[in-house]
Amino acid sequence: MKISPTFWIYAYFVLGIIFTYLAIYYAQEDGIWSFWPLINMALAAYDFFNAFRMIELRKKINKMKKK
Repeated sequence: MKISPTFWIYAYFVLGIIFTYLAIYYAQEDGIWSFWPLINMALAAYDFFNAFRMIELRKKINKMKKK
């Protein structure tokens, strides 16, 4: 069973938002340069990067389908 890039776009965006929320929460509790806020910021950045990569993949797939 193949999962479409659209599913991954939404999944990565939701995960990015969750990790961003956690980074803000932990930054308020422990300070911005603590371990957990930094880890959550890195995970959020990774998820947003992958979401944008999937958007580009979806554009390429749709372009190939039109040809």
